[in-house]
Amino acid sequence: MTTPTIKQCPRCHEEKPLDQFMYAEKVRSYCRDCERQLDRWRKGRPENRLRTALKDARRTAAKYDAPDTLTLDDLRYLFTLSGGRCAYTGKFTDKPSVEHIIPFSQGGTNSVDNIVIVDTTVNKVKNDEVPAEFLDRFAGFYMTRDIIELVAARRGVDFASVYEEFDEAQREHNNALYRKLTGGDAD
Repeated sequence: MTTPTIKQCPRCHEEKPLDQFMYAEKVRSYCRDCERQLDRWRKGRPENRLRTALKDARRTAAKYDAPDTLTLDDLRYLFTLSGGRCAYTGKFTDKPSVEHIIPFSQGGTNSVDNIVIVDTTVNKVKNDEVPAEFLDRFAGFYMTRDIIELVAARRGVDFASVYEEFDEAQREHNNALYRKLTGGDAD
């Protein structure tokens, strides 16, 4: 008796080769194309986008051994506060992402007071930049001031203390860059 080489997908009703139903030596219910389509749909739902963002942020925080107090409810709150707008550009975004204002590599935490919701492309542009440098280059002085006020309000501290933190992070970044370029010490 020979084994069948073609199978019909119960979702799209197309007959496809049997290897289209295999994944890591496990048999799928649907063909590869239908599984991918369902996966994109599941990941695109807002609740699952939040869960994925939280999982990614936690994974990165663990990599840098950064404090992690962020919860799914915190992300729901932040996404609701953003109203679908990017914190840096103010424009509506259909691809929101979680942006750590002070990056993990610069000593940032995975907490509600260090996160804003931004467009995915803006997040990729910022990458690991120090907040003051990125905001001055990208958004300008007034946007920098708005972000500092937002962080201060979330932390329940005054503007000056958050400004000092941003300024210190900028100085550390500049000193590291100086040492890298000259191979010497910076003040």
